[in-house]
Amino acid sequence: TYTALDISKETEETRKRYGHEHFLRARRLVEAGVQCVALEVGGWDTHDNNFGNLKNLMPATDRGFSALIQDLVDRGLYDQTLVI
Repeated sequence: TYTALDISKETEETRKRYGHEHFLRARRLVEAGVQCVALEVGGWDTHDNNFGNLKNLMPATDRGFSALIQDLVDRGLYDQTLVI
């Protein structure tokens, strides 16, 4: 499982496509057979400066999440993975 966390094995292109390394590690854990992966991208408590905070959080989250979903589909893992 520890090798699944080593994103240095991924191409630079893949790392750029994901942006946020947490999403890439999640994909690698699913590929390694880990049955439950919890992914948290912090900073969503936006009681103050809501627009400014979300303006920074949303693009990175969208980028990483869409790369994760696309890779799960491309690798045949999406149909057996519950994403919440």
